[in-house]
Amino acid sequence: MNLREAFPKSTRVERTPVVRLPGESRFHWILGGVLALHLFLLNLWQTIRFNHFAGTKDESTVFQALYLISHGTLNPFSTTTGFPWIQNHGAAIMWLLAPIDRLGTPGISILYLQGIGAVATEFVAIYWILQLLRDRVPSQLSPRRAYWILATALFVSVVQPWSYWSVGWDFHIEIPVAPFILAAAMDFSRARYRRGLIWVVICLGFGDVASTFLIGLALSAVLAAVGNRDQRRTLVGLAGALVAMGAGWSGLISIVGFAKGSTFARNFGFLTVPLTQKAPKHAGYTKIVLAGLEHPIRFAHVVAYHWRNLYANTAPFGVVGIATTWTLGVPLVILVENNLTKGFNFNQPEFQSFPVYGFILVGTVMLIVSLSARYTGRKLLGGLLLALGLNATLWGAIFLPHLAETLMPVTPAQASTLNAILREIPPDAPVAVSPGVSGRFASRRYVYLLRGHPKIPLETVPLWIVIAPTAGVEAPPARADALIRKLATSPDARLITNQNGIYAFEWMPRTPTPFALRHIPPGIPSWTAVGGGGTAIEEGPARSWYVTSNGTPAYVVAQDYYKVGAGTFNVDVRLNNAGPLNLEVWNVVNNTLLVRQNLSADTTTRTIHFPLTLPTRARGKSAFSGWGPFVDQPPKPKPHNILEIRLYNESGQAVNVYSLSLTEQLPAP
Repeated sequence: MNLREAFPKSTRVERTPVVRLPGESRFHWILGGVLALHLFLLNLWQTIRFNHFAGTKDESTVFQALYLISHGTLNPFSTTTGFPWIQNHGAAIMWLLAPIDRLGTPGISILYLQGIGAVATEFVAIYWILQLLRDRVPSQLSPRRAYWILATALFVSVVQPWSYWSVGWDFHIEIPVAPFILAAAMDFSRARYRRGLIWVVICLGFGDVASTFLIGLALSAVLAAVGNRDQRRTLVGLAGALVAMGAGWSGLISIVGFAKGSTFARNFGFLTVPLTQKAPKHAGYTKIVLAGLEHPIRFAHVVAYHWRNLYANTAPFGVVGIATTWTLGVPLVILVENNLTKGFNFNQPEFQSFPVYGFILVGTVMLIVSLSARYTGRKLLGGLLLALGLNATLWGAIFLPHLAETLMPVTPAQASTLNAILREIPPDAPVAVSPGVSGRFASRRYVYLLRGHPKIPLETVPLWIVIAPTAGVEAPPARADALIRKLATSPDARLITNQNGIYAFEWMPRTPTPFALRHIPPGIPSWTAVGGGGTAIEEGPARSWYVTSNGTPAYVVAQDYYKVGAGTFNVDVRLNNAGPLNLEVWNVVNNTLLVRQNLSADTTTRTIHFPLTLPTRARGKSAFSGWGPFVDQPPKPKPHNILEIRLYNESGQAVNVYSLSLTEQLPAP
């Protein structure tokens, strides 16, 4: 059966010619102006974030793929993931989008496209609402009331905080696919099946991320069929086609190996085994569905555990908007999918849930329109619109001021240093970079992330290494201190920059071998930890640099490089001092002084050594989560310790510090 037979014209609802609202052309101009302003604000925010190097692994992966495709490498290998780009969710649409990466600074164009996707979603939502109001005017609503409803919906879409939050975290497929899945639902709800299927096919081009959304559309189609006898057969057929397309496409992507970027097993695998067993390495959709049918209470409990984020994702748009036929399916699938996890990384309000927002807004307005048509009093409609607008305003007023501090922790001085480094690195040179600032460095063939214990092959030399231990939204490698010391003392490395806590080296080993961070001994040069009472002496080769006091009664050295767990450690400080000193070790996660030793004056250069035991890991402060009823649940900070060795020179007398080291005592074999 072909498409024309499956959805013949005779099955479509007979519609009267479109009757526009009085003065609708003027509203179109207002709509265009407001959405253009919102696009400007979203892309201004993305530009600021981009210029502050606040891009992490996901952005690096996308930027590298776009750069390689747009420069002729049609099957690019992603060095940030370790497999070809096509295997990262099977997002074939990126080959069509790649040419825009040649416009302007690499990477910025795709971010602007993401902003367009966010605003396009708002446009589709408002257009859907406009069509609903056309059906109600003048029989049930006056034009004036219709415009108040439209104005409120437009206002909510601009002031709510989650669109800013969504585009502020790298680039993600969920945002550009959102207008297409919303448009498909809109057209299916109005019996425009063929055009709706066009939007569905476009959604499939975004890979396995969007394929599950079609299951939500199918659910809505089934619900619509229950109450629509005339269209029941067509709607049931549509639901079957959507399930086949969504599940089939996702299965095909998995079978051919294009779903390696998915964290499906890691996020949901624990649901397929008893609580006492370790999650399997592989868990497909079928296994998850069967586990859900067998133990539905367990699935419901996991979703309910994240009730605060279920609420926060829908609250700025009215919450109740999920309770209509065509605005239920897709949000339900997305919210359940995002909340079937142990933690809060995928269900807090951001890009993962972005397609939900347009649906909830449309559904809320649907319910308001139905109530106002049934109860014609002006006070009810005015009260509902006021509550909806005020609610969105409060969410925005509470969360938007914390946007930059959460998603853009790189200071202007650090961003300036990173920009200077980026300009100096040749465009074809391989780069290894801290993950929290990696996005801007990824537009090249070889980019590696300094996370965990990386082993970096040397396709070409020299290798440029950029270390930002105190910058970015992702933590630096646990041994960033050791890496800095290794490179600073190596004859094979040339120090390019050491400013504002950012370090860049050009590393050209005489015998090219893979670069393995785990084999580097710990410790940092003292000149990387200068305090307010110290001055770095940078004369001769970097391995001979040190810190001397500047006469100010303050800390000569102080810096938080040591990211460690629980255990016993050795603290070693090589120095000489003409006056008394306080040697301190702090855990900066909870700002706790762990040990303080008073050192008497001794001009002999010596090494101060003592053991330090940390029985537990400290838990840091959680991200901002709102106030009162306007709250979400951000991920809980993982327990860890970040230690800082400080030397306080109360007298201001001469002090020279040459090295700092904190090493873990390994158990005896």
